[in-house]
Order: sequence, then structure tokens, then C-alpha cells
Amino acid sequence: MLEADNIWNLFDTYNFGTEVASGKPAPDIFLEAQNKAKLKKEELLILEDSQAGILAAHQAQIPVICIFDVKKPKAEILVYTAAVYPRLDYVIKLS
Repeated sequence: MLEADNIWNLFDTYNFGTEVASGKPAPDIFLEAQNKAKLKKEELLILEDSQAGILAAHQAQIPVICIFDVKKPKAEILVYTAAVYPRLDYVIKLS
């Protein structure tokens, strides 16, 4: 999809589920991304649309914003987020 949309070059690093031992809600994928980016957790922000992703970010102790898609995560999961937005363009306004 990144190649088809011609945005592959907009990212510094990539990581995929096949590179980690456990999938979400385990924090492995986000900790691997942090490792590749060589950044501190407080320098990162995760954008997630799923309960499992929010839980993984929380377990990784990295701030997360929920951009819900079809199904909004349950309230007991949303307490782990810094914010909840209905669309990605809300995040752009934060910068």
C-alpha cells in the first residue's frame, strides 16, 4: 500500500509483525520500532485504531492516541490513551 500510494519514502524506518516474537497486545512491535528509531519513549507517539494496539502501546509505556476506525475501543481500554480522535487530521493539528 505504501508503494502504491507513493509514500514509502516518507518514513525513516519500518517494522513488521514478522520481525517480533509476539503480536499485539504484546508490546514487541512498538519496542522494536523504538529500537530502530533510536529514540526515547517520551519522543514517540503511537497512533492506533484497535484495542490490541492500545494495550500494546500501554504495555510498551509509549504514549498512544486512538484514531478509531469502524469500531471504537471500549472505555476501559481508552483510559490508556492520551487522546481519542475520530479522524487522522485531528493529529495533524497537534503539530
